Amino acid sequence: MASTSNVGLDIHMLKGPSLNNLFPIIVGIFIGSVVCIPGCYLVEPEDTQYSLEIETEHTHHTLGAIGEEVRVHIKNKSNVPLYLLIPSGYVELEKHTQTGWHNLGLWYGWIGIPPSPYAIEPGETFSGVPLQLTSEIIDGPGLYRFRFKLYKNIDPLELMPLDKRVSNPFMISS
Repeated sequence: MASTSNVGLDIHMLKGPSLNNLFPIIVGIFIGSVVCIPGCYLVEPEDTQYSLEIETEHTHHTLGAIGEEVRVHIKNKSNVPLYLLIPSGYVELEKHTQTGWHNLGLWYGWIGIPPSPYAIEPGETFSGVPLQLTSEIIDGPGLYRFRFKLYKNIDPLELMPLDKRVSNPFMISS
């Protein structure tokens, strides 16, 4: 004959965890949702306004002037860092024609050095590679500007809008 005393033990084993056992889990989920989810917005709030100046030291230069160069500076006026990949082709020269701005490319090169992120912190100024006015990339007299590869984020790479990544126009005359 089978014993029925084992049936009572099986009923106790079917009970779920008590509220006392679930309390730490419930508290952890609550704290995580209160602290971590709003914390995600601290990285980059939806209303982050990127403010920067990309300006050359002078707005007029003379073509072929020995020793003269066009210097450009980026000032981060935002409250968050902005990024460049250095060394790399982070700045290019553009010339304005009747059909718009045309990319002329780089006037410098980096060989064998892999790029890494460089942060331009809030309030910091970064000076780009100067353009020598004897450089072969200059396509005669005209209106020029610099276009930078400036990123809002590094992981993943997210470029800033083009209108935020170009310098003031500058004239090169003969």
